[in-house]
Amino acid sequence: MTVGVEWSTNLRNRLVVGFTGGLFLLIVAYLGGWFFFGFILALTMVALYELQSMGAKAGVSRFNPLLYLFGIIILFDFYIYSAAHLYIIIIFFVTSEIILSFILNKENQLIECAYTIFTSFYAVLFTGSLVLIREAGRNGQYTIGYKVIWSIFFGIWFLDTTAYFVGKSIGRQKLCPQISPNKTIEGSIGGFIAAIAALIIGKYAFFKELSIIHSVNIGIILGVMGQIGDVAESFIKRKAGVKDSSAILPGHGGILDRFDSLIFASPFVYLYLTYIVRL
Repeated sequence: MTVGVEWSTNLRNRLVVGFTGGLFLLIVAYLGGWFFFGFILALTMVALYELQSMGAKAGVSRFNPLLYLFGIIILFDFYIYSAAHLYIIIIFFVTSEIILSFILNKENQLIECAYTIFTSFYAVLFTGSLVLIREAGRNGQYTIGYKVIWSIFFGIWFLDTTAYFVGKSIGRQKLCPQISPNKTIEGSIGGFIAAIAALIIGKYAFFKELSIIHSVNIGIILGVMGQIGDVAESFIKRKAGVKDSSAILPGHGGILDRFDSLIFASPFVYLYLTYIVRL
């Protein structure tokens, strides 16, 4: 009876947080501009903190103000200049990290340096792709960037929700038991199909500018890369010895627990839109 109550409470918290958070994301994506930028900036800062905290528990991280400064500069470059100065910023950041490693000269400094650079790329560049997608082709006119964000969100939401319930109900074969024991092959297949279905539904519901072929392809990208992102975050948590990235979201854990699939899949959607769709 206790287990059932706990599961029901957890599910209720997941649904409430998921609905309110999802609605907020849809609104700021629609508004765009500084509203969406501010949301992504906050998301990135929390993601950096969670990655740093998990790394600290694994003994491969430390508090690094330079990392947060780098994140802010990168996101402003994404928003204002469409990543025109990305290469320069990365070169200066990596060089600064290497020089700082020389100065500190700790026993595990090389590992800390590598983890810091990984953290910055994963949290900042991946999450920042959402800003590039939303502001793609911005020329002072209303764009369709919000429709892309909506499509990605619906695809990931369908993916995560379907994979969760299919895995709970009929899941038998473990997908990657050493990393994430609760994930099943059946849930993974269900989530993959759901992501494609979500993009097709979104195409006819609000994104008529996107062809059915591109909708299916983006659904495939979300179905594959979203699940890889989920497993990747589980891998980091397992190495850090924690269950959740943080406890900021009731029923979900941390920002990375809730947005891991979205964060990981976004740059691949951006690349597809930029070089294939040429949106």
